Amino acid sequence: MSGPWITWNVRGLGESTKREAVKKAVLHVKPELLLLQETKLNDQRQHIVETWTQALRMSHAEVHSVGSAGGLMCLWRESSIRVLSVVSDVWFIFLTVMISNIEQPVLVGNVYGPHSLAERRLCFEALKTHILNHDGLVFLGGDFNAVLLGSERSSGGVLDAGDEAFQQFVQVTNLADLPLANGEYTWYSSRNDGLWSRLDRWLVSDEVLLSFSNISQNVFDWNVSDHRAVGLLFGLLDAGPKPFYYFNHWADEAGFNELVEAWWHSAVYQGWSGYVLQQKLKGLRGKIREWRKGRGAWGVEKIVSLEHRLQGVMEALENQGGTEALTKERRDILEALWRAYREEERIWRQKSRVRWLKEGDRNTKYFHRVCKVRTVKKNITQLKYEGRLLTTPLEIKQAMQDHFQNFFRTSEVPRPWLQNVNLRKVTTAENQLLEAAFTIDEIWEVVKNFDGNRAPGPDGRIVVSKKKLSVYKLLAKVLSVRLSLVLPGLLSQNQFAFTAGRQIADCSLIASEIVHSMSSRPEGGLLFKIDFAKAYDSVE
Repeated sequence: MSGPWITWNVRGLGESTKREAVKKAVLHVKPELLLLQETKLNDQRQHIVETWTQALRMSHAEVHSVGSAGGLMCLWRESSIRVLSVVSDVWFIFLTVMISNIEQPVLVGNVYGPHSLAERRLCFEALKTHILNHDGLVFLGGDFNAVLLGSERSSGGVLDAGDEAFQQFVQVTNLADLPLANGEYTWYSSRNDGLWSRLDRWLVSDEVLLSFSNISQNVFDWNVSDHRAVGLLFGLLDAGPKPFYYFNHWADEAGFNELVEAWWHSAVYQGWSGYVLQQKLKGLRGKIREWRKGRGAWGVEKIVSLEHRLQGVMEALENQGGTEALTKERRDILEALWRAYREEERIWRQKSRVRWLKEGDRNTKYFHRVCKVRTVKKNITQLKYEGRLLTTPLEIKQAMQDHFQNFFRTSEVPRPWLQNVNLRKVTTAENQLLEAAFTIDEIWEVVKNFDGNRAPGPDGRIVVSKKKLSVYKLLAKVLSVRLSLVLPGLLSQNQFAFTAGRQIADCSLIASEIVHSMSSRPEGGLLFKIDFAKAYDSVE
């Protein structure tokens, strides 16, 4: 789809000036689908609707306002969206549509949530019925007059009963709330020195996330309404070269382990140990990629090829009879097909980082869904850096690199010196322990406790003995075990944060007790609050 899908509470289209401003904004964005709430147009103003929608060159369906309150309108471009049916109520309009590249009907809902709690609950119950009765993709946009989190209101606080009803509705229907890429709030009121909330949004089913490779939710600039328009953007994201990942099922492939072991022992590099390890890993990555390309089709492509071959063999068996050659070929194809299915399941289980024995599901579609939902929710499509909004992957990568390079760069500034302070130091024996060469026992202990399906390091994964893990993570874990033997003697009794057996919340409790004690003493006291900036975020 080339254009965005937009939902917008326009807060009235009765005035010609307002209609013209909204039309100008819509023509500038060129949406394929537009959902409007609070049009405030009753059945006596039908001529206005017809004229306005013709100017936008969009077809429409609407729910008239009750007096001067409410009103909904859905507009779409027939060149890309074919409407099969329309179901409407005072609070919502549901369109069942066909869109390009999607073979099954899609349900699109336009919602304006009522203000009263009783009506809101009735509204969510009706929405739930329509959504759960639809088998396929679901898009639900609108002004829900509720939030999902306390942080979605500038005033913060706990959720009220209406918010909890909305939250329960989202959970029951299993709809995904995509993060708002370039904003925080969608509604503003000047009451009480300014109130901000995220009342407007798109909710989508998991099937939507599986069907579109890159989908994001953005807000548009403030306009004539006190609500911002919220858009769903569909498009391809070119994030540059893909990183190398090791898949666990490769270790079960014939000849793979022998290939890795033979190459590792044959590769010779000169230099210090860290450099040699780095070069071997880079070379091994290239060797595995060559092996991977030489295997031909794999994953879904391999399954489709095998299924096509099986269909041909079955037709030949039906026409020619059960010859020995055809029977053997069918048996070989079935064996390869089952192996391909198992490989595909293991790939998606590893990508999703979900252990099916815990989750109670051993289904490739389930793992695929978990992986896609996580990818979409964590995808960074926009980044605000130094007052500029960055939208391309190249700009975002460069901004991240610049930020962390500047953050960790050593700065030549005067620093205070501590004199006559007896700080605990690492002893010679402890230093030798930390710097000693890794032993087989240390490495093997880490390998035994490592989950090969989770959290790859930045270098991908390689094979170590019978387990698969990141070399980066292996080195870090061995060092962390050694540090855990030394740190208890170095840490002050006043150190609470990030320390085993201690709670950072204790700091607040102790400070509160001190303040209370000082305030209850007649002579009072003097209290210094000292912040050590970047205590855990900087190497300095």
